[in-house]
Amino acid sequence: MKPIDYLDKELAELIAKAIDLLQWPHHCRFTGRVKEDLIKLKIQNGELLDSMRSHLKARLPLYSQPQTMSELEPIVGFVFCPLCIKGGELQVYCKFTIPNVASEKEEYLLICSCHRPEFPCPGEKK
Repeated sequence: MKPIDYLDKELAELIAKAIDLLQWPHHCRFTGRVKEDLIKLKIQNGELLDSMRSHLKARLPLYSQPQTMSELEPIVGFVFCPLCIKGGELQVYCKFTIPNVASEKEEYLLICSCHRPEFPCPGEKK
């Protein structure tokens, strides 16, 4: 994982798009695994989306990771490690992408992971 520089023009545009998409739940999709994890962690969709949006707006630590599994061309995956939910009571590892689409009307944010961190987050002690 590579730390995000919020001042990088290209990344700043993607982050701005993510902040915009996160305010519209119908533009946010969850993988089946994420839906299961949210139930296990007792997190509502809105709590997760609000926490992600707040994190991005505050420019808290965020990491990038190339995603190649389901795409012909690699796209950027963004990783929150940790993402604080419920006032910081719960910290999760959360990853999202903004898939390439044909038009702005089709844009969406895909949440690929949301679970307790399995390994220490960057900068945390083991």
